[in-house]
Amino acid sequence: MSERKRARARKPRQEEPSPPDTTPSRRGWAVGAAAVLVVAATVLLVQVARRGPDGGGTFPVPGPAILDTAASFEDFVGSDECEECHKAEYDAWERSTHGKAGGVPGDVRVIAPFDGVPIRFADAIVTPLAAEDGRLGFRVVQRDGTERFFEVAGVVGGGHMVGGGTQAFFSRFPDGTYRFLPFDYVRQEGVWFCQTAGRSNQGWTPIRPDMALSDCNDWPPVRVLGSYERLRNCQNCHGSQIVVRYDFEEKRYRTRFTTLAINCESCHGPGRRHIEIADSDSIDRVTDIGVEALATLDKDGSLGVCFQCHAVKAQLRPGFISGRPLEESFSDLLLLLSYRPYFPDGRIRTFAYQQQHLYSDCYLNGSMTCVDCHDPHSQKYRDIWGRPLVGRFSDGQCLDCHPSKAEEEEIVAEEPDSIWRVEIAGRPRAAAGTTVRINAHGRHRVGTPGSRCIDCHMPYLQEPDVGRRLRYSRSDHTIPIPRPRFDAMFGVENACVKCHRGRTFGEVQAQMRDWYGELKPPKDLIAGLLTARGVEDPAEAARLMLLPEDDYVALQFTNLSYYMLTYLRPDMSVLADEAVERLQRLAESDDLDLKALALASLHLARGDDPDVRSYLAGQLRGLGRKDRDIRRRWVWVLNFRGDAYSARGEYQRALAAYRKALEILPHDAKVLRNVGIGYSNLNDHGSALRYLRRSENANPNDVLTLVTLAFAMAAGGDMNGALNLYRRAIELNPWEPTSYFSLGNALLRGRRVENAIEAYRRALELDPGMAEAHFALGRIYYQLNRYNEAAAALRRGLEFDRGNEGARQLLMRLREEVETPPP
Repeated sequence: MSERKRARARKPRQEEPSPPDTTPSRRGWAVGAAAVLVVAATVLLVQVARRGPDGGGTFPVPGPAILDTAASFEDFVGSDECEECHKAEYDAWERSTHGKAGGVPGDVRVIAPFDGVPIRFADAIVTPLAAEDGRLGFRVVQRDGTERFFEVAGVVGGGHMVGGGTQAFFSRFPDGTYRFLPFDYVRQEGVWFCQTAGRSNQGWTPIRPDMALSDCNDWPPVRVLGSYERLRNCQNCHGSQIVVRYDFEEKRYRTRFTTLAINCESCHGPGRRHIEIADSDSIDRVTDIGVEALATLDKDGSLGVCFQCHAVKAQLRPGFISGRPLEESFSDLLLLLSYRPYFPDGRIRTFAYQQQHLYSDCYLNGSMTCVDCHDPHSQKYRDIWGRPLVGRFSDGQCLDCHPSKAEEEEIVAEEPDSIWRVEIAGRPRAAAGTTVRINAHGRHRVGTPGSRCIDCHMPYLQEPDVGRRLRYSRSDHTIPIPRPRFDAMFGVENACVKCHRGRTFGEVQAQMRDWYGELKPPKDLIAGLLTARGVEDPAEAARLMLLPEDDYVALQFTNLSYYMLTYLRPDMSVLADEAVERLQRLAESDDLDLKALALASLHLARGDDPDVRSYLAGQLRGLGRKDRDIRRRWVWVLNFRGDAYSARGEYQRALAAYRKALEILPHDAKVLRNVGIGYSNLNDHGSALRYLRRSENANPNDVLTLVTLAFAMAAGGDMNGALNLYRRAIELNPWEPTSYFSLGNALLRGRRVENAIEAYRRALELDPGMAEAHFALGRIYYQLNRYNEAAAALRRGLEFDRGNEGARQLLMRLREEVETPPP
């Protein structure tokens, strides 16, 4: 055994560092994707039928949970272990964007200036500091004298991206989470900035002296590294093997990761077994070498490796780590139903990633994957044969499949008033009558902007939610045909107008028609969705939008999402047979997301119809090993609809959606809790308590369930029982501000004012951005004639909830009463 092999065998795991001495904070509960309780595997599947809500029809119960034998954190060894046998790949990776994607201070290049120069807000001074030993941190001094120091425990990004590159910082909090600090740095502009969506709504904006610190939507720090359902989070993308869980014995969260770079095992899965096989000298004699050969994956399998990070995902269950099947924990389409990041043709409407490739013809009617263009180890560009390309904009990426588009021809330059004559730095214009060489397909002079494939078909477009103050553009991975009028309909920056800015969409449309005649029309699914907008009849809309014969999953999902949100509601008395038949054909899809959405749509709208119930039951019986994956998605959709109805005050419809979800996962703690909340909203406290107790039994350690149950008990008159449950929730997890806030509400109802104040203050110690707690204190102080404290609390709350009209009116009344002396 070599010395290196012996070193591997005795290499200890890195111990988790002790938490720093800073004050924790967290925003309240995040409403996210449905999570299911993982139960022990059963040996025998017993098909038991469950009665429908009105006794009609039966649904099979979920199949047994499969014994989890997938990867664990201890199975990962780190990229350094790969170098000995895979030297060339390791060296390419180490120099790559993935290899330099992040790390801890001292092990990663920091481009942001930690030079002691203050970052000035209107109400705070933030000073980035570097210690002699290499430690980094931010000192934050607010106008009211509050001072905090955040030591940097993690660095993500390095300004690598050509379209706009940033670097972000995380600090480790006493509760064990790593929190994103709202002071980003952008390389191209060389400024500190923050994200303001939901506060001042200025997009990503450089920090200025006229900005409030609370304009930054991540102040106070709340967003955690890794995936955890009840906390705002960055999912699993900004590092390798990030695992976050709450340890009930230690009473704190435990955050673990191998590295904040993107390592070999992020794509290849855990390496320990592979190394053991290699070290046993039997690797040449076995067929299973402990890792999957990624080059053998089919088109969707290959994309799935990249979509672990380069996609907008909905979490379905906790515990994902690279090497486990992504579809068991995440969906890469469900958020199109709620977040709607894309336009109907897949181009970015808000903020998204390269997942939009699912809408491209190169994927839909071809075999293109990410690694056809991007070398997975170096991230440099290559053609479909793996040959390196010169530069990121080489036509070689496209010409392997489209060789005819390389043809050139000579033409006589047009008169000077031609709209296609563009100023090019350092190049003389072609005088009228001069012979010039152009690309026969692109109609631009060879070697000029517009002559390359990517100029027209993969232009860099600014992410809309970012705004225009900072550059953050990404190449359009839908690989579209430039259609000027079509682009104008969506407000997308057309590739032609990016250069010919003095021309209207009509002018460039006319030139395109002159060159190419009638352009290739958009796909029927896209055209159908656009035509259906404004159509009131669900049957007519279904004929236009729901086209099961078109085998384009992402487009189908987009259209079905719009159809469900626009035309379907719980227990419709009538839905045309044609619409039902189209939904059923979509439900036959092999795609997990599309199938689940179609089944949930049928269930929501016509789940009480005997024929539809029989169809749904048959589908459930035939799911086999996909049972849990489909049910989780089905329930996610119904919970999303229930949440939306509840937010609009449509409580009967919300309860109907939640009860349907319960038919699919009858023992799921979250679904049971939602049903209980649904009854509580309708003031049916008896039913609410019954379902909430079932939720508690399903997961006794779920703090949100305990808090919700306590609220229902208080509403039913059992105040002592409610107080005991709130205290039990706090004992389970003392870091949850919602528990203290809810306890404060209960104490206030019991006229224990000073105890309520103490509970609200504790909630704000944990989450200074909890506006509701500030407002509650403001109301109490107002009633106690403690006017200065009341005004301060209301102003503080309005920093984080600026649209709260009640708090604003109370503050105005307070000012009037204080400033107007009594007669």
